[in-house]
Amino acid sequence: MKANKHFFAIPLIFHEIERSSQNQPIMKSNLLKSLLIGLLVSVFSLETQAQKIKTDLFKNMKARAIGPAAMSGRITTIDAVVANPDIIYAGSASGGVWKTENGGTTWTSIFDENPTLNIGSIAIQQSNPSVIWVGTGE
Repeated sequence: MKANKHFFAIPLIFHEIERSSQNQPIMKSNLLKSLLIGLLVSVFSLETQAQKIKTDLFKNMKARAIGPAAMSGRITTIDAVVANPDIIYAGSASGGVWKTENGGTTWTSIFDENPTLNIGSIAIQQSNPSVIWVGTGE
């Protein structure tokens, strides 16, 4: 009895399947061997070298507060003075209002004396930048 032939694809490898008289699949090629060869080729074709870093370069560094994102968590709002874009105000979800006068190099907390710290909105009155509108809550 002549067997019926069917084909199925494995990436880059085709295998022919024949069906026996009991309709059981018979593979002509060794699927496991083909998969193993494909795996070895893909593993050896990848570069697995990482850049070496000397950890002694960092031994004298200490953690420090560098602004609202590090000290107060998620920033919810930000605004800047149009006439002087180095003056920026940032509000955070759990840390009040922060101000920088040097484009973000250093930050100062300016809302610590208020009863709530979660900030949802900040607006600078551009006609008079000394007036800052702050919306609490989110």
